[in-house]
Amino acid sequence: MSTEVHNDDDDLSDQHHTNDVELRELVYQSLEREGLITLLKAQLRAAVFKTIEKASKSSDIPTKPGYEGTTGQICRALVHDWLERSHLLYTKDIFEVETSGPNHPLPLTSKELLEHLHLDSISKISQPILHILLNNNNNRSNKINSLPDHIKQSIDIKFPNEKINDINRVREHFRSLFSFAFDSNVLDAFFNKNISSSTSISKNEYEQICLTWMQACAKALTPSSSPVKQISST
Repeated sequence: MSTEVHNDDDDLSDQHHTNDVELRELVYQSLEREGLITLLKAQLRAAVFKTIEKASKSSDIPTKPGYEGTTGQICRALVHDWLERSHLLYTKDIFEVETSGPNHPLPLTSKELLEHLHLDSISKISQPILHILLNNNNNRSNKINSLPDHIKQSIDIKFPNEKINDINRVREHFRSLFSFAFDSNVLDAFFNKNISSSTSISKNEYEQICLTWMQACAKALTPSSSPVKQISST
């Protein structure tokens, strides 16, 4: 009789243990699905790092050198803004600890960062500033709105006056600017098509011809967004 009671107690104990294990697994899986486990791990890493950092500052361990200059401040502020807007708050905490101290310059405020980058108010920005800069750069790469400085300087040196009376000199100069990549006949055809007079031309008009040529080249090199239609062989 006592043996049967003892066995029943063991069975109940095993059942309770199994239920506890299953419950813990269910709770863990639920927390993991909601991202809380990862969040707790990140929080723990941040707390451990801060503790170690405080201990190292009070010891004889030399602190690492900080970034320098305005460019370094802007880079630090861009990363900080990206972490904050991406809701990586514990990673941001570690980043703040690593980039602060006597060897680091004071961090830029959001307003100062926008002023350096010539962007609008932070209240109008809904995405990380780094994303905005990359998008602006990608859009700008396909558009040429002004002549490069070296071409403008070449035109100013060659033609110091606003009015140019020798079209042949202008045509030769146009060839010299772009003949490294294009045939002279192609350049001549484009130039002749865009001049308004066969005797004289203003410097501004010549600059506009050069700009139009560069824009046409950039457009030709930009991939088409529409699929290429296949020509039927029939």
